[in-house]
Amino acid sequence: MRVIAAIDVRRAHLTEFHDFERLAVERMEAHGGRLEDVTLVDDGVSPTVTELHVLHFPDAAAWQAYQQDPQLASRRSTRERCVVGQRVWVGEPGPRPAGSQDGFRHVLAQALAAHVAGDAREAADLRLMRFALQSLARPFARDTWPGHFTSSALIADAQLEQVCLLHHVKLARWLQPGGHVEPTDADFVAGALREAREETGLPVVVHPAAGAGLLDVDVHVIPARKHEPEHQHLDLRVLLCAPLEPPRPPAGESQQVRWFSLAEARQLQLDAALVRLLEKVERLAAQRPVR
Repeated sequence: MRVIAAIDVRRAHLTEFHDFERLAVERMEAHGGRLEDVTLVDDGVSPTVTELHVLHFPDAAAWQAYQQDPQLASRRSTRERCVVGQRVWVGEPGPRPAGSQDGFRHVLAQALAAHVAGDAREAADLRLMRFALQSLARPFARDTWPGHFTSSALIADAQLEQVCLLHHVKLARWLQPGGHVEPTDADFVAGALREAREETGLPVVVHPAAGAGLLDVDVHVIPARKHEPEHQHLDLRVLLCAPLEPPRPPAGESQQVRWFSLAEARQLQLDAALVRLLEKVERLAAQRPVR
């Protein structure tokens, strides 16, 4: 079953609310549910911010158990302090349109057609991606060889002054969060949002400075593993926004997740494609009006 909640949160208590929401997601998962999507509705002026949450539960019993969870009940006063109103709709997911994978492909084709590469390397990767999208039967499936599309996110604060990166243990370097596009993801942006939330614990949304389009594209080689041959990740990169609060990655993910100023990030040993991402954010920051 699907639950859609519109939650009106006091702007002054957003950080406290997001802290409560981390517990809510943990308890949701304990009852078999999951948070599928979050949309932020914020005019930047009103004393409240509306968050639209899309939840999934296996059945009504699981939803009821979540609502009556004792750990959440013990934090009721926190939620009441942060939330001024809520509307909830409960129903079942409707049928996907026929050829929904083709719809996903069409959205990506438009994004790739509109994207302007930042340098010669990105231009070559962009041409390869356009070709791959036309030629691969299952371009988003992780068992498609010699490569498949993935999505990742550079997380920045609202003012584009800091970025959040994670330290990849096996690769021993700082990277942006990202991963495979799942069948449940509406598009590559939804995939990037999901991966960013899963790997950092931050309440990310699409950054208004860049919109929902592509910020960057990059093709890189993934070495052979036990059950996988060497292959390519055709990575679709978007810019997301999060409040400047401490990341809280869940167990099983890299625990080295932190905010860096753009100058600090430049001092890290980053790959060329991530340096290009930072340069794009710097240019976007320079275009923002001075307050």
